[in-house]
Amino acid sequence: ALRQREGHLDREGGKSLDNADFGDLADREPDRHLEPCDALLESGSSTQAPRVKKLFDDMERVKWKRTYSVAIYTMALDAHHRRVMAESKGLSESERSRAKQKLQRRLRKAIQWIERVRSAPRGIWGYENARGKNPVDVWMDFSNTQFAVLALQVGIVNDVKGSTKVLQEIARSHSLNATPRGDWIGEIYCDGAGWWIDSGTSPYGDDAGDDGGNTRVIPRDTPVIFGPGGFSLRTGPIDWPYRPHWGDRMARETPRFSMVAAATSSLMVVREGLAAQGKLGDEARQDLDRLIAGGVVALHDGFSSLAPRQRSSLFRNYYYDLYSFEKAMDLGGITRLGGIDWYHTQARALLAHQRRDGGWGSTRRRDDEFDIVSTSFALLFLNRATKNLRVVPPPPIFTGDGDSGPSALRQGWVYLPSRGGRVALSELFGRLTNARTSDTIELARETIAAAPPRELPELLPHLVRAYEGLNDSVDRFVDEQMQAIGGLRGSVGLAAVESWLAEWRSINEWADARATDRVAEIGRYLSARKSTAPMRRTAIRALSQIASLDGGIHLLAALEDGDREVRVRAARALERLTLRRANFDADAPDRAAAAAGWRETWGAAESDLRFRVAWDRLRDALEASNDADERALLRGQIVALGPRALPAIESILARDRFAFDWVLIRAELTGEEQGLRR
Repeated sequence: ALRQREGHLDREGGKSLDNADFGDLADREPDRHLEPCDALLESGSSTQAPRVKKLFDDMERVKWKRTYSVAIYTMALDAHHRRVMAESKGLSESERSRAKQKLQRRLRKAIQWIERVRSAPRGIWGYENARGKNPVDVWMDFSNTQFAVLALQVGIVNDVKGSTKVLQEIARSHSLNATPRGDWIGEIYCDGAGWWIDSGTSPYGDDAGDDGGNTRVIPRDTPVIFGPGGFSLRTGPIDWPYRPHWGDRMARETPRFSMVAAATSSLMVVREGLAAQGKLGDEARQDLDRLIAGGVVALHDGFSSLAPRQRSSLFRNYYYDLYSFEKAMDLGGITRLGGIDWYHTQARALLAHQRRDGGWGSTRRRDDEFDIVSTSFALLFLNRATKNLRVVPPPPIFTGDGDSGPSALRQGWVYLPSRGGRVALSELFGRLTNARTSDTIELARETIAAAPPRELPELLPHLVRAYEGLNDSVDRFVDEQMQAIGGLRGSVGLAAVESWLAEWRSINEWADARATDRVAEIGRYLSARKSTAPMRRTAIRALSQIASLDGGIHLLAALEDGDREVRVRAARALERLTLRRANFDADAPDRAAAAAGWRETWGAAESDLRFRVAWDRLRDALEASNDADERALLRGQIVALGPRALPAIESILARDRFAFDWVLIRAELTGEEQGLRR
């Protein structure tokens, strides 16, 4: 996919694009500056760049008249604020707070204007003020509505709540104009976190069954089924037209791909807004999810039609379709759509149609307005401008017995203190992969710092996906973290990482289960030539946790390992296992000589250690058994331990001289006739 760095597009075949490619914008109407300004800010251009500064200053003088203009203005405000915060590293918390409050005041004013000019109570917008006008007599469409709703989404992200009534009106207008194509006949699986950010997990459960092994029954009409790392859609496609059909005087129009995308993303924003206000009831949630799922299925069916076309008009052009589609995918938390890598596929298509001057649009006959808007849409898609990191509240903390289930990292979530909630790993590392900027690296670094150390390897698949072989700052960061966490390189590929992670998980599962029958297999990881240092450290921890004497030989061998941390952990594990200490210098040049002390200690202690383990096991079993035959067998095994067991037996009889089993065992060991006297 295309990458944005330092104001230039740098990728396979990508051509340089600087601010000058937007031509003489300073001489145009101010409201023509909105999309280019938003696109440049989202592409990483500095707020202090002369052309960006000029564009933004001009925007502030625009008189609010058009829905499109005010909606894009809110998005540009948000992009400008985020860029200022990224560029202002030295701001204090109070200064940042004041800047956020200033942004919120400006956003609130714009959003109130947008809500005021809608066609009430229909929840739909036209180019200009439609308030109080007959819907049949004024122009209204779902494209204007899409931009208005996206402005509301900017408010939601920045804690500027819109009207609940307006959100409910939008949901109703989209529901009335939805056109289902037919019954569900298949299933589409999507990778990603999904759009249910009100809870952080799907509200519908999964197919995997509960902890008791029972299969959960999913109702036939449930449109979304949650699964590990993604979700399945089980519903028929739903379409939307360009313009609504209010009454008999407005005929139903042919559905359009861009309007399906626009309606789908708008419904996602409505769902998010109602959830943020605590107004998303079960019935409303299910109705919205059924419409959203139908829209996503329709987008999947129509994806092949999303291709560049030569047009001289903005009407139904490819770049706008692409912009609308990106919003539905990113607001929906969808990284792969039914097996389609939608972002990389369309980014390659955009590169193939990029002009030699770096822009997009017409190639045969130049059309300045068309080219400016097309280039803006292309940049917004490539930078995934909708990709605001979504934060959900932390899960409740439960006390008491019971299995806590898989770790949050394995489920795809991490708690970030700076954000005050959880974020989806797929979204967080998706930003690192696509934006490749210093602030996304810092976000990933915070994620690694916030993750529990024992669970860090769960981040490896996310990290390796961000490696592009560009040798840029992101690739170097990925290499550094992959090496530290797993002893792997960023270039190894996802398959190698998944294989490594599966082995790492197995070792931890054996350790948690105290699987003594897996000691030899764990020990092989300490001697395997391809085993990385972090994997060997995990094996040492597992052997220590299992605490089997059979692991001693593997721990002794690990004292000569090439990794210092492995040597230190092996020595500590031997101390816990033997309850002894030996002279050992992990930094000694001659590692074999340094390990000699522990080998001598182990040799002297092993026999006693094995006796202790056997004695403890047999004693506890005999004390717990009520079966006569089993007790006789256990008595024979204790007698086989030999005279060294006598002191412990005498200690037991000193507390209870009528302990019949122990009386018989002592008689066998001493050869004395035993009986009860007086």
